[in-house]
Amino acid sequence: MMTAPHRLVPLLVLGGLLLAGVPRAQEPAAPPDVDRAIAAWRRSTDRTAERLTATLASFGVAAEPRLRSLVRTRLDLLALRGVASALARIATEPESAAAVAQLRESDEIGRRLVAVQALGEWGNDDALPALLASLDDTFPAVRAAARDALVQLARAHPELRVLQWLSDRRAGVGDQQSLMALLQTLAADAAAGVRVGELVDRWIREWLARERRDDAELTRQLAGLGSRAAPELRRWLAESLEDRSTARRARAEAAPVALALARIDPSAESIAVLVALQDQGVVSERVAAVIALGELGSTAALESLIAKLDDRVPEVRSAVVEAVLRIRAANPDQDLLAWHRCQLEALDHHAEVGQLLGRIGGSTAREMLTAMLEWPQDTDLTLAGLSGLWQCGQAEDIPAVLALLDAADMAIRRKACLVLGRLRATEAIPRLIGLLRGEQRGQSADAHWALQQITGQRLGPDASLWEAWWARREQGDPGRRP
Repeated sequence: MMTAPHRLVPLLVLGGLLLAGVPRAQEPAAPPDVDRAIAAWRRSTDRTAERLTATLASFGVAAEPRLRSLVRTRLDLLALRGVASALARIATEPESAAAVAQLRESDEIGRRLVAVQALGEWGNDDALPALLASLDDTFPAVRAAARDALVQLARAHPELRVLQWLSDRRAGVGDQQSLMALLQTLAADAAAGVRVGELVDRWIREWLARERRDDAELTRQLAGLGSRAAPELRRWLAESLEDRSTARRARAEAAPVALALARIDPSAESIAVLVALQDQGVVSERVAAVIALGELGSTAALESLIAKLDDRVPEVRSAVVEAVLRIRAANPDQDLLAWHRCQLEALDHHAEVGQLLGRIGGSTAREMLTAMLEWPQDTDLTLAGLSGLWQCGQAEDIPAVLALLDAADMAIRRKACLVLGRLRATEAIPRLIGLLRGEQRGQSADAHWALQQITGQRLGPDASLWEAWWARREQGDPGRRP
């Protein structure tokens, strides 16, 4: 018979055999010694931020809590750069991005730059709010670094759709000009991962839905997308002309789209779309298309523009004058009047032609203007010629103007008086004095103004005073006022 102690031995042996088949729980791994790695880095001869980043990032996510706490300490800039960059590579928790973002509140520009550069290396969208805020930093270098960081983030992680994210929050950025430049960079970069067409449509839809529309803002936004947006803008304008009944284009106000297209693309395709808009659009769109063609500065648009000087709407014709002048300024070595003289002379709306020629000036313009004075029976044509000579006339043009003092139409005689006064036509003095005795008060007033301009005398409108002064002058003694 076995005693009690002897009976326990088999049980212990059996229990040991059973326990031997049960795996033991693994002990928790010791956290990586981040501080020791940093100390070793400090003692090494290769003390670069890149080397420290590689060493710390090799620890993986286990080092994230310690790295997060270190960025809140007063590390020197070189070590801080290595730590923050390593944290960017391994971070999985939003608190890590927040810890780096806090460096932006430092008074030291170096620490702000470290924060922005590290956020640009982030692997998720936790960094975006801080980078957006940095676009309005007080330091220009930090703002520039934030723009670079956003571009870097967009290229490395197209799934984040950085361009769309920024465009949705553009109203919160103070420096709109820099933001537009950034959006243009992102849109022009194929790696940004956003379809420009989607952005164009969405911005235009938002603009159309507003009760109060800011045309200039939409133009800046669309132009900020750069040349890659040109096909989408042309598509939108073409569709707008083809179908004006859709809800998306309830009013089809294409003006800001046309201006944006002109600023980013001078191609023949864009000119063709703008020409179609100036011919078919509503008044505001025709004006915008004319202005856009002027901004392009291309002589290829001149023939279609000059044709619009016969548009039935004065606002369109006035816009054409300014557009043609802009194209001429962009092409100073080309004789645009010689190319389009016949076209200009065949137009029916003479007032804008006279205004355009007067502002262009030069011998060809003056020749065309004086030719317009040869038909005084055509009042509109003659008045247009006189208006142009008011702006660019020379002494050689005085005889043609002087002859119009005998015109049957009083409006022509009055305008001729004013032009003669502006040209300081001394040979017109006797004729102008004679007009002071006329019964038409308006004509007498114009003749009086012209006499004062020509002579420098400040005599009253009494014809006898001027006759006496003129007689004394003819005798070689201009003298004092009679």
